[in-house]
Amino acid sequence: MNIVRKDSYTRGAMGRTYEGTSGLHFLLMFVAMVLLVLTRVEHPVIISQQDAVRKLSEPVLERIGHAVEPVRNLHHSVVRFLSIDDEFRRLERELISVRQLLDRTSKLAQRNEELGDLVNLIRTAPVDAVTVEVIAGAQGLFGRTVLVGAGSRAAIRYGQPVLSGKGLFGRIVSVTDTTARVLVLNDTNSRIPVEVGNTQKSALLVGDNTVRPRLIYLNSATAVKAGDRVVTSGASGEFPRGLEV
Repeated sequence: MNIVRKDSYTRGAMGRTYEGTSGLHFLLMFVAMVLLVLTRVEHPVIISQQDAVRKLSEPVLERIGHAVEPVRNLHHSVVRFLSIDDEFRRLERELISVRQLLDRTSKLAQRNEELGDLVNLIRTAPVDAVTVEVIAGAQGLFGRTVLVGAGSRAAIRYGQPVLSGKGLFGRIVSVTDTTARVLVLNDTNSRIPVEVGNTQKSALLVGDNTVRPRLIYLNSATAVKAGDRVVTSGASGEFPRGLEV
């Protein structure tokens, strides 16, 4: 037969039979009930004991609070730092987006201004104009030229003037069926007779591969000041008179 070890209760055929409870259990239950009743009774002795316990525990709790205060402050600092770091990253992403938007807006505004200048130029040009687009440029020590996306099929011919939104840009020096090369005003090979200022004094606009061409053969006694209007004189027969440079 198998040996059945005795547990805290024995199993019988009719159910479970619990073992007897020791007197210690009853004593502990009685003490717990007494303490529970005493906590509910506002007896002077109980109140005085509670005050005594409170007076003894307050310094201990206060010291524990002072001891954990640096840890609490450190926790708050870490949480604040993490939140500030997240906010900083969010603001940085927004700043990048705003800068990209401003850059795109600036380019669109510049493009719109250029198109507006071209529209005004075509309306006021003394010659029939064909709108073309620059597709390539070449710049070196001895030349300033650009390639435009229109040629003889668009009635582009050698020697024709090329205008930008600000005025005369250069002249056509070579033509194919679909492209043409433009010699820019500041090229050293560029020579254009012009008239300067309200007095319309004659001069020659000469390129020197710098940003601004020079005016030569201008009478030294002629009063010339910044902002004076410079236009083609038409003396060479290449360009019509009155194209603003």
